[in-house]
Amino acid sequence: MELKAVKPIGLMAVVKDVDTREVEAVDLDTLRLYALVVNHATQAMQLAFVWGGYDSSGKWHVSSLPAAHRSIQANVDGERDIWEACACDDHGNPVTDFGTAFVEKILFTHGKIADIVNGGWTLDEVELCHNGKSVFKKEKPKR
Repeated sequence: MELKAVKPIGLMAVVKDVDTREVEAVDLDTLRLYALVVNHATQAMQLAFVWGGYDSSGKWHVSSLPAAHRSIQANVDGERDIWEACACDDHGNPVTDFGTAFVEKILFTHGKIADIVNGGWTLDEVELCHNGKSVFKKEKPKR
């Protein structure tokens, strides 16, 4: 799963060909899920997101910015409801389909996209889109 920034948050250099020393500037405009762990035994899940961008050939490159991690644990105040809504079916059985819909539910239905963005990087402003729709917007504080 990935989210696109309306405006890039930065720029990175990517070596396209070591022999010819060809380098390309790539916009940091893609926030991508990089790790997902769901442990039903401990009732905990962890998500990690990284920034990156696509070069002109369509290859995605991860940036050197650190990943943003978020954990959700059933034994933490306020997170049991999220755990039960996302990781359990209507009968309380473990969900085993951890596709895009699973991650969307965590990020958008339960508002954890703000935790990912605000907990990982110091960004004054950013707007993220998913499937062509704005899903998160952080604006620079007015002085």
